Amino acid sequence: MKKICLAVFFAVVLGWLFQPCVHAQSFEDLLKMIDGRRYTAPSGMGDTSYIDVDGRFFVLGLIDHNTRLEYPRQRFEITGHKTVISARTIDNTGVEVTYTISGDGERITEQNRYSDNSPTRNRTFLRQW
Repeated sequence: MKKICLAVFFAVVLGWLFQPCVHAQSFEDLLKMIDGRRYTAPSGMGDTSYIDVDGRFFVLGLIDHNTRLEYPRQRFEITGHKTVISARTIDNTGVEVTYTISGDGERITEQNRYSDNSPTRNRTFLRQW
């Protein structure tokens, strides 16, 4: 009986110790891990939107597929695993944009919530480098 209990105990402990780490230990660790990376997503206009990580900042921009030129548009501080900013659309509708960094740093999800109760829009930016 003791052998079975010890075997179960070690299986549980070893199973716990060797769980894959899918989340960075802290926000600072996550920032170090993703610094210098680029994430991209289709823009919906035939071009590509990108997010570059520059230290503690996101740099958002657009890559024009006709000219291959990059147009940085916005830079703001990363405040946590989730960063929320307020913005305005072209027609002056208020929008709250939430950027969520995945625990493994492989993707950033953008969620747009509009003040005029339009449907919420989500996009996933995937790591390129």
